[in-house]
Amino acid sequence: MKILQPFFWLILIASFCATPVFAQDDTPEPLIVLLDVPDGGTAGLEKELVAIGGVAVKNQKWFLGELSSRGISPKRILRRPKDLKWVFKGANITYIVYLARNESEEGLYDASFVDSTGESTVKFTVERTADGLDGAGAKRVALEMKKILKKSDTAIALVDEEPEEKPKVVDDGGLAEERELAAKNEAKAQEQLSAKWLEGIIAARIFSRELMVTSANGTQLSYASAPYPGFELKVVAFPGVTSGSEFENIGVVGRLAMGIGSVDSIRTDSMLHLEGELGAIFRLIAPVAQEAGDSVSAQAKFSLRYTSFMVDSAALPETSMIAPTVGASIAMPVIPKLAINGYFDVVPLGIWGGSLEGFGESAYTFSFSGGLGFSYAINEMLGIVGGIDMRLERTIFQGRGDLGFEDARAIEFLQSAHVGAVITL
Repeated sequence: MKILQPFFWLILIASFCATPVFAQDDTPEPLIVLLDVPDGGTAGLEKELVAIGGVAVKNQKWFLGELSSRGISPKRILRRPKDLKWVFKGANITYIVYLARNESEEGLYDASFVDSTGESTVKFTVERTADGLDGAGAKRVALEMKKILKKSDTAIALVDEEPEEKPKVVDDGGLAEERELAAKNEAKAQEQLSAKWLEGIIAARIFSRELMVTSANGTQLSYASAPYPGFELKVVAFPGVTSGSEFENIGVVGRLAMGIGSVDSIRTDSMLHLEGELGAIFRLIAPVAQEAGDSVSAQAKFSLRYTSFMVDSAALPETSMIAPTVGASIAMPVIPKLAINGYFDVVPLGIWGGSLEGFGESAYTFSFSGGLGFSYAINEMLGIVGGIDMRLERTIFQGRGDLGFEDARAIEFLQSAHVGAVITL
């Protein structure tokens, strides 16, 4: 054993000497977003930026995807640059490199490095050729980026002294132009998807209705419906998005619902339920600083709602009402692609149509509605929705009605459940 001891210590010391020691650096590398250069030259500029070393470069398609995932349209960014902070924070972006044609001189680009404030921290001009940004211009932009990133002179010299590899000119039969055109079309399509200007919902519904009317003189009427099937169509549109208007978050909402069923009183009678709504809507989208890139969406609306219940019975009255409605809703993401939705509506005054004279000479109606549901995005355009809804209406009648009611009081309870599909454009 004593003979083996020197070999043991020799092996142990050698193993320690052979173990490499790495210095850990938790500082993330700068992330640069390069927007497409007008007239061409994007690929050459991207190559120069990558050659800086220690930086990551993302293209315009990636950036539009980050905007879309947070519910922000490119047009909105142009009008409200401060919204960039959500994208910068969520995607860890350091700078956006943006080149635009100079308005006063045809042969120049205005180059800008945009930071999280939405403002340009560096502005300068570079030459613009007939083919866009040339190699010299790309080197100039990369040099300015090195300066703002505070790269050392040694690092700059090492990069600049590397021999430039001249690209080989290959006749590809126009494939390069086709690819560039396809990339531009894809970027344009991505921009349109990020706007979200139209939402359409078609859903199947199951309704249930209960009505009870009592009177000071003891006259009563009550009936309850069996669950009856129906459907619902709903469209929410924001035309300002397509026209580039600053009022892109103000839109219109329209809804149509119908159900066919029966009610039970002394006997079973058939019933037709119709409901329509039309009004104005305002939305507010707040991006969430999550890796999933989801956003919270809140909406407020003012609309006119028309409701009618037509019963095939002489003993049961048909009713109809026009109700100015004020409401609000919110959609909260819980996991990627899945959001929980909630809403409430308030009717401060309902205007009775049919059967008012049967219950009294005048009426005052108010109601509260609410619902809870979900939405799941299958892709950018198609999703699944579902939920439950409830409405409670209270009516106070004054005077004597033709059906024998005097100073009557009415309570109506409507509940439903739905599941359907949503299309977003």
